[in-house]
Amino acid sequence: MRRARREALAVLLGLLVAWVVLHAVHTPADRNTRPAPPPRWDATVDRPAPPVTTELPKTGPPPTPEHLGELVRALRSRNLKVQVAAQDELRELGPAAAPAVSELADVLRDGDRPARCAAAEVLIWVGPAAVGAKKELLQALASPEDPARIFAAVGVGGIGHEAQEAIPLLGECLSSPDHGLRMNASWGLGRFAESGVPIPSAILRKGLGDTDANVRGNILSAIRFLGAQASDLAPDAAALLGDSDAHVRARACDALSVMDRAALPFLGRIRPLKDDADSEVRASAREAAGWLTMVERMPPDAVVETQQ
Repeated sequence: MRRARREALAVLLGLLVAWVVLHAVHTPADRNTRPAPPPRWDATVDRPAPPVTTELPKTGPPPTPEHLGELVRALRSRNLKVQVAAQDELRELGPAAAPAVSELADVLRDGDRPARCAAAEVLIWVGPAAVGAKKELLQALASPEDPARIFAAVGVGGIGHEAQEAIPLLGECLSSPDHGLRMNASWGLGRFAESGVPIPSAILRKGLGDTDANVRGNILSAIRFLGAQASDLAPDAAALLGDSDAHVRARACDALSVMDRAALPFLGRIRPLKDDADSEVRASAREAAGWLTMVERMPPDAVVETQQ
């Protein structure tokens, strides 16, 4: 009898252990637990700070001057994580970072190489309000050995009319062996054109002949913004309708579409691109051919009125 009881107790104990094990495997310890986000780094001390988002809501309240000041000071940090986090957040703020332009100009003037590059890159996204750092951006742009030059080439373009003295410097950058600098210079020229700042045809023509497709495409976009002001470049733009890069072919169609009668001699070269293998080229060619066909049928006076 005692032996039978011991065996029954052993069976019950085994069943209890099995239930506990199965319950532990299939039941989470805390159903509300979520993976913790990676820590951000405080700009003043080398220790983890409470996690914060680097993407501020576009419709949220503007950043406080104190917070902007902390971010700009963090650009000078020797801790790469601190610097990159601050640069990312300032970039996301875009024009909302305008109150910090004078402090960004200070960093661009006397910071070390990484800090100066970070400040110049942030100023790209500030837009016209970056005029407060125009002097520092122009100095960087005029210095061939300045690592911030490649970012200043874009930043000055975002300022617009008040920085148009930078246009000859951007033209010089188009002769650089550094294709990255040439690409950013063409981007800067496009930003000037978007603001309605006239650009000498010689500079634009230089960019159209660049070996880099990105440069050619950016210059064609600039020509499109200038419209009839750049109609003397119609033959140069038309020469790129047969470019090996599809994006360039599409931008060539776009540029010619705003030149009205100056582009009519090239309408016969645009129409075949409506059947191009690339969808972007087809769309641009159809739009350009449709508009220019309408221009062709208009009286000359009506065309002049559409340009004004």
